Amino acid sequence: MSTQFDRWSRVPLDQWLYFLYHGRLGENADAPGMDALQEKLRLDSLPPDERLAYRKKLDDQISIRSGYRDARYEGYEEGHEEGRIEGHKVGREEGLKEGLEEGLKKGRKEGLKEGRTEELQNIVTTLRADGMTDEAIAALLHKPYEVIKAIK
Repeated sequence: MSTQFDRWSRVPLDQWLYFLYHGRLGENADAPGMDALQEKLRLDSLPPDERLAYRKKLDDQISIRSGYRDARYEGYEEGHEEGRIEGHKVGREEGLKEGLEEGLKKGRKEGLKEGRTEELQNIVTTLRADGMTDEAIAALLHKPYEVIKAIK
């Protein structure tokens, strides 16, 4: 007597066994981990120069994210400092509280905005260097073509 669980639990195992035996994925491979495996197989099948370019692009994106975090932190620090300075003018305790809150909000907002703008510029520049057109970049990033075109 076979239960629904028995059938369900065998499907992922069958898909993995198929891959191990044949060295490729089956047509309807949807077991957990198969999507990551599919991407890995796709990358491994790229010519060495394309694979190197792809990995460089990933490294660049990591670098861009790091820059975004740095910009956000700098915005936070500037906001904190501005809030501290404004606090002395209004009244020490009350001013510190108000200035800190306002400075944090402003610093975060500016830092996030600058970080996003810088990240987008770096990504577009990197993708252009990899030979992508502005239309393809706009489609990939889900941004209007005019926004991508305006980035120098």
